[in-house]
Amino acid sequence: LIVVPTSVMLNWEVEFKKWCPAFKILTYFGTAKERKAKRQGWSKPNSFHVCITTYRLITQDQKVFRRKKWKYLILDEAHMIKNWRSQRWQTLLNFNSKRRLLITGTPLQNDLMELWSLMHFLMPHVFQSHSEFKNWFSSPLTGQVEAGGGVNMDLVARLHGVLRPFLLRRLKSEVEKNLPGKTEHVVHCGLSKRQRRLYEEYMASSDTSTTLSSGNLLGIINCLMQLRKVCNHPDLFAGRPIVSAYDMLPGVCMRVPSAVANDARRREEDPFGIRFLAPRGLHLLSLEDGGGGAWAAREALRRMSSSVEVEECLAGGGAYAIASAPAARLGRMTAAADVAVRLFAEARAAAAKVERRAVAQRLATLAA
Repeated sequence: LIVVPTSVMLNWEVEFKKWCPAFKILTYFGTAKERKAKRQGWSKPNSFHVCITTYRLITQDQKVFRRKKWKYLILDEAHMIKNWRSQRWQTLLNFNSKRRLLITGTPLQNDLMELWSLMHFLMPHVFQSHSEFKNWFSSPLTGQVEAGGGVNMDLVARLHGVLRPFLLRRLKSEVEKNLPGKTEHVVHCGLSKRQRRLYEEYMASSDTSTTLSSGNLLGIINCLMQLRKVCNHPDLFAGRPIVSAYDMLPGVCMRVPSAVANDARRREEDPFGIRFLAPRGLHLLSLEDGGGGAWAAREALRRMSSSVEVEECLAGGGAYAIASAPAARLGRMTAAADVAVRLFAEARAAAAKVERRAVAQRLATLAA
């Protein structure tokens, strides 16, 4: 049983088919009815070799997963169970599995007790006591950091010694010998007027001066993080409303080829979302040429809700691609004149995943 984030479930399936083509892979997803159909006969020997599902579905269908005896339980992005009080952690901990494997690039993010959650999940009989682990490692190290003193290296070495038998840490230099050497090119960028003003105002504030003079390490790190936000982009530090050049337009025109527009009007199912566009000030026009309308369409899409699913059908017989992104990212889509944009209102997450999977499979077939 392999539990993964929804975004990488298809990747796992593709890699299994690439490296282990003889394996029977059960990709467990879909509606409740579809998942029930996939469970038909899965108790029979050799009905499948690997079952891939998501963290959401493993919690939702925990009863059926708990009844089955698994030889291996593998969690990808295992830091998703770092909270030992969460329902997800409690659910997965009670699964009947002979062996367990956690895959993560960030086993430790905020404090050492997150690490205990992972270790207890792997070896509950070895890492039994939450309080003992906290007294041995977490409390001493946290106290040293908050006091601004140096970290006790003997304590760190003892922690490494306890964890070493259970951790396999692999570096790129150990597994990929063909990677070229890293080249760093530093480009110094000056601050804009707004960035410099925010930077100087933050440094001149009394709260910042008090924090820096206190010598508290965590407080100083937080100050540096705020200054980093200013340097990366001032809106990360102090947001401001976005004023669009298209706000004064009563309606936004989206330009598509006339053949596409005529076909859209003929279809009863409204494939290009005309009924959905009209209430939002969008009009589907039968125009052959591009121009300002394409940019207007992109700006309108940027302001739409994050629940919108956008499917781009590239003209000229090319491959198909589907994009599902928050509203802020929709503005980065290319809105060319030869692109027909199909909008789905109230698209449900489950249906969207099925659609993305089907489109990805079509792309893989075309690429082959």
